[in-house]
Amino acid sequence: MAENQARYVLLLLGAIATVCALIVLREALAQAGERFHSTLGFAAILIASPLYVLFTAMQLLEYRVLESVASEDLPPELALMDELSLILLFFGAGLTYLATAAFAVALERVHWIGRTASRVYLTLSLLAVAGVGLRVTEALTSAQSPLWGYEHWTSLPGFILMIPAMPWVMPCLLGFTLLRLAGEEPAHEAA
Repeated sequence: MAENQARYVLLLLGAIATVCALIVLREALAQAGERFHSTLGFAAILIASPLYVLFTAMQLLEYRVLESVASEDLPPELALMDELSLILLFFGAGLTYLATAAFAVALERVHWIGRTASRVYLTLSLLAVAGVGLRVTEALTSAQSPLWGYEHWTSLPGFILMIPAMPWVMPCLLGFTLLRLAGEEPAHEAA
């Protein structure tokens, strides 16, 4: 149980770090003249981050209570809170993938990444949104459908893409790409 508490504290910090990094990126893109797609990404991450924070806080509370009562069975109130937290995760994950897609387009528009890289990020992010959407549809169409896990193999990709830290992989990779490019000398100045 202690590992889960530590995990959710780290996920809470990850949610805060992700939103802070994308706020800084949005500001840099605005100064470079790109305001439309960066604003869309900014709006998506501003909605996604509180959902993640609430999800992680609820999960942290759940594991603390379970540890204090030394039981594996959730009391009805915690079971309800667990389901609510998973619904928050569904939408937080989907919005994070949408934010990544919007920022990838914005980065291409200011020529900070190339067209191919932008298209790869955009395509992967939109495929992730579709996978999460399929999983959410499966989970929310019937009260008997599990919120965590999956019933049909078609929902497996969405389930994997909703593992709490997975949506942050794409923005993190964008950050690594930008850091790598920031360290390179522009071709026209090298001559």
